[in-house]
Amino acid sequence: MILLIPYTRFTIKAYLQAHEVEQRLAAEVEPRQLFRWGFSRDHKFFAGTVENGKFNINRIIHYRNNFLPIITGQIHNDLNTSRIEVTTRLSYFIIGFMALFIPFWAFISFGFLVSPETGNGGAGSFTLFFSFLILFYGISMVFYNYEVNKARRYLEEIFQAGGSNPI
Repeated sequence: MILLIPYTRFTIKAYLQAHEVEQRLAAEVEPRQLFRWGFSRDHKFFAGTVENGKFNINRIIHYRNNFLPIITGQIHNDLNTSRIEVTTRLSYFIIGFMALFIPFWAFISFGFLVSPETGNGGAGSFTLFFSFLILFYGISMVFYNYEVNKARRYLEEIFQAGGSNPI
């Protein structure tokens, strides 16, 4: 399901104990690196930290996607299962960029496209602004949701692969 804001919460249920879930996730997470070689394929699927039942990770990708989500979560122990509560969001840098870029684009659209005869931008600048805004929003949400769904599928695969359903 595609949401209107780049923020997602979901829960994964695993038929494992909390310490086993944390061990499995830690086995798929490597420490963050300041600089990663683009041609190196010898790495794990996630980078970040996993400790004390909490995690803060993001996917390691070999292409450019500024809308790569930050994945945070907590692992809770239930009776015979574990509940992994996951929250995904954009990085604060990208949110700040979007917050500054949209007013800048509005200024460009409405301020510089003023017609000298009438003194206003008219329907042309209004249409240009909102068509670009819809295009920018649509592209960002498609790329963000693509990465969230990919990370969710892989997390579910990690936790469900060895767990057996008692039913």
